[in-house]
Amino acid sequence: MQRIAVIGDDLTGCMDTGVFLHKKGISTRIFFGYDLEKADFDTDALIFDLETRNALPDFAYERIKNAAQLLEDKGCRIKYFKTDSTLRGRIGVQIKALLDTGIYDMAVFAPALPKSKRTTQNGIHYVDGIPVSETDIGKDPFSPVKTSYLPKLFDKDLSTGVIGLDILAKGSDLVSKAIAEMKKKGVKVICADSVTDQDLLTLAKSISLLDHTFIACGSAGFFEALLHKIDDEKSPFVTMSQMPVLTVSGSPAKVSRGQIKKAVDKGIKCLRIEIGEDINNRLLDEAAGYLKKGIDLIIDAAGAGKNEIALNYAGNTDLMEKDAYVIKETLADFVSGLLKKGICFSLMVFGGDTAHAVFRKLGASQILITDQIEPLVPVGVMDTDIYKKQIVITKAGGFGSEDIIMKTIKNLRGQ
Repeated sequence: MQRIAVIGDDLTGCMDTGVFLHKKGISTRIFFGYDLEKADFDTDALIFDLETRNALPDFAYERIKNAAQLLEDKGCRIKYFKTDSTLRGRIGVQIKALLDTGIYDMAVFAPALPKSKRTTQNGIHYVDGIPVSETDIGKDPFSPVKTSYLPKLFDKDLSTGVIGLDILAKGSDLVSKAIAEMKKKGVKVICADSVTDQDLLTLAKSISLLDHTFIACGSAGFFEALLHKIDDEKSPFVTMSQMPVLTVSGSPAKVSRGQIKKAVDKGIKCLRIEIGEDINNRLLDEAAGYLKKGIDLIIDAAGAGKNEIALNYAGNTDLMEKDAYVIKETLADFVSGLLKKGICFSLMVFGGDTAHAVFRKLGASQILITDQIEPLVPVGVMDTDIYKKQIVITKAGGFGSEDIIMKTIKNLRGQ
């Protein structure tokens, strides 16, 4: 089997993508170290988190382009670029970087994730029926979405075209011909509509008919559709543990805040940390005391919601980014401090930036996907400097059911 290589711009997105490969029985590792040369290439599928979502455009461009060329030289061509399904990040810049390598003739971009009410129609991307730039997610203070119209994500010198629902309704053969015609006219980026999983499947089948060398880009849903020829392997949930579950959140997303409230209402203990608060021995000892007794615990350092954050900082992006860094490092130090005290737990992390900071603090660089709690909430194991085979669960801020914390606890304990 040819090795599958995927890149993504944040850790939780890479984990989400890895779950679909795991379901197909494909051994999958997520690598999030800075030196790609150190990745374990002895696996069927490798997904590289390049951490470029909130990076400066020039850095994101060079990071993506260099990664694509390095992997190509290793005989590990990137097959997919996982982007945010709400259009956050430097999507246009990064897809241009992939095309500028000369490896690919064109890009096919489909950010829709219908299962999560993220759809595209007439080139406009929606979340729950609202243009994404007008939603709470689109107003992300760290990565705001300035347009809902996909072609506007790209520079004017990069020719784009839209495959609409009317074309998708005609089937994969005609979609493939439409893309080929656009390619003849010099189109470099195909932006695709999708409002159902069937739309994504039609698109996936159509690009498999293309003669051109293309890079597919978009949501975890589009990636799942591209794997349609490989049957799922039915396997039971195997990542069992009787250890307490420690959930840490640095995500200000409305969904994450609701999930924490739901768990607290169900009796889960929650300690909240304010920005800049000193993580002293008393606070660590309090958390360690709960975990030693087998009590599940939440550590929430996110504070206000996204709209409130934007208002509080009133355009002072430097201070906002500084405080965001403090939140991530505070949580990373907290988790590291608990493990150094010899406390054992399964670790659930809300937010890709937070997960990356915590895992790097622990000395980890890759995760082996083992399970999922529910769609887009993956489970894995990783070796850290402190503890081997650490169980980790990651969740993007806007994903997961309302009772995801309780569901995670029950699944891990086989209940």
